[in-house]
Amino acid sequence: QVVLLAGEAGIGKSRITQTLRERIAGEPHTRITFQCSPFFINRALHPIILHLERAAGFSPGDTEPTKIEKLEAMARLASDDLDAVLPWLAALLSVAADAGYAVPEVSPTLRRQRTLQALLAQLTGLAAQEPVLLILEDAHWIDNTTLEFMQLVVEQLETEPVLLIMTFRPEFSPGWVGDRKSTRLNSSH
Repeated sequence: QVVLLAGEAGIGKSRITQTLRERIAGEPHTRITFQCSPFFINRALHPIILHLERAAGFSPGDTEPTKIEKLEAMARLASDDLDAVLPWLAALLSVAADAGYAVPEVSPTLRRQRTLQALLAQLTGLAAQEPVLLILEDAHWIDNTTLEFMQLVVEQLETEPVLLIMTFRPEFSPGWVGDRKSTRLNSSH
């Protein structure tokens, strides 16, 4: 359930994922795309934050209450237990949550773990509704926390209808290469 698509820059890795998206467009599924960038390699969870902002439908002029409403609506697509995920998602997106969704005072390590668990709960909640196509583009620029989250996703994939496609340049080597759940494809001209 993991496809690792490795190849040099410009070889067509993104085109392969685009072709797959086009071929399954008529099939029921949820598509999630995380795009890594060399400009944000030191910003924890940046690709996931961008995805969540898009998925929630945030607009530049949104007020904090509007953002909370949009975040609640997005979270409800995956779970009825908003108290378990919304505080962590709101904090991740720097949305000032009202007292009902305030993040408890915890250590930075526990805060990271709870945030990753909330993100995983969102993913598995979506997968319970319909299959998920999760595309992680340009993983050679992934930040450490997003990589940690992706490891959690890979561990969870055995029991979830999720197909993870990760594109990257050959110099990147995720820890789960060679795992029985993953298939590595090397692109060349």
